[in-house]
Amino acid sequence: MALMCTGRAAVLAAIVVLVGPALAASQGRGAQIMGHATDTTRSALPGVVVTVTGRDFRSQALSQADGRFAVPDVPPGAYVIRGELPGFEAAIRNVAVTSNGTVDVSLILEVGGLCEVDYVIQPFADVVVEATAIVHARIINVEPAGTLKGRCGNAVTYTGIVIETLKSRAVDQRAQVIRWVEDKPDREHQPGHDYIALVNWDAAHSRYDAGDGSYVFPIEDGRVESSPDHFAEINGATIDDVTNKIRRILRNGR
Repeated sequence: MALMCTGRAAVLAAIVVLVGPALAASQGRGAQIMGHATDTTRSALPGVVVTVTGRDFRSQALSQADGRFAVPDVPPGAYVIRGELPGFEAAIRNVAVTSNGTVDVSLILEVGGLCEVDYVIQPFADVVVEATAIVHARIINVEPAGTLKGRCGNAVTYTGIVIETLKSRAVDQRAQVIRWVEDKPDREHQPGHDYIALVNWDAAHSRYDAGDGSYVFPIEDGRVESSPDHFAEINGATIDDVTNKIRRILRNGR
């Protein structure tokens, strides 16, 4: 019995000697795909689901706070790398892994789903009550802002000299200049022209926001222009009449 046990032990030992190195080699084989997920402004995007897919391989990783991700142990072959995040178009890259080193991949995601937001036109009095700031301003600068986080498509940043402040945040009561971001409309506001702007403070991005510009009204020949279908009560009224109406609403509520 002792001789038989010794024989089996020898056979098992031989198997371990032969198979052990092979297992160790197979476990250590493969490259590491590393990269950085950003938006089009090169700002890091956390939470991007990165999927690496090949003929006989599929693995996923999640981008971290700095936008970086890593997928280890990727065997040689051709792969499709796909980065996905709600509100953005998927970013797709094709790479070839040929060695056990590191493959660097950058994924740039463009704003997508956010542009499906529909703005709701509210009654004028409701907008006056809810707006963070209401000013009579003269546009002095128009700056294309491209795609910004939290925006629908391309945006424009407007800078205006404050002619009169009708409502404001406490910290901005004496502000002489106001800036706001707005989704690029069919007709941009023009430098040198006056407007009544009803805007809201976007605390998440530390800026004023005018949405799609529905509540930024041009002033022509001393009269306020707006969509007659939505704001017939102020369309064509003098600037004095509109500012007095705004003051009455602020004083008496809706």
